[in-house]
Amino acid sequence: MQVNLPKNLFIKEAEVGFFKGGLYDGAYGLTLTFSGQDFDSTDILAEVIYPITKLQFPQRKLVRLQGLFPVKSPLMKVFLQTLKSWGFTIHLIVDHNQLELASVPLVDWLILRTTKPFIPIVSSELWYLPLLQEREGDDAAQEGLVDPIIPQPEKTLLYLEKSGYSMGALTKFVVSSKYNWLLL
Repeated sequence: MQVNLPKNLFIKEAEVGFFKGGLYDGAYGLTLTFSGQDFDSTDILAEVIYPITKLQFPQRKLVRLQGLFPVKSPLMKVFLQTLKSWGFTIHLIVDHNQLELASVPLVDWLILRTTKPFIPIVSSELWYLPLLQEREGDDAAQEGLVDPIIPQPEKTLLYLEKSGYSMGALTKFVVSSKYNWLLL
């Protein structure tokens, strides 16, 4: 269900429904998709947050933030603090190229989505889409998926994003991996 927000440039879409993917798959909450534009002013920010505070939730007030975030904006922190003040639990889905947002202490649940095999930070969830690794020499016929290097994997829920690879390649990856994977 779409949420009617005042016209703004920074939130592209607001939708209330059941989350898809990860530990909270099927949980009811609000998903806000950011456009990458900066917040215009605190007045417009307040106008956008007001209808969000009026939404009814059956249990927890969950909000999942995704998209292109205005990482340089000082009002992003104000936006997160306002959501926390109104009792929202904040889930943040961050792509590998926006890791500076991962250090925001106001986020309750951090989801890192990446294709890169080196994972520099600890996150609550890692949504990994592995890259094909081409082998050279005699092993050239065998392609494999790259196992990531994860700091403190015991603190992270690992999800393998469905990728269109063959079942054999995915099975080999899961069996030979040193981690326990769940499929998204």
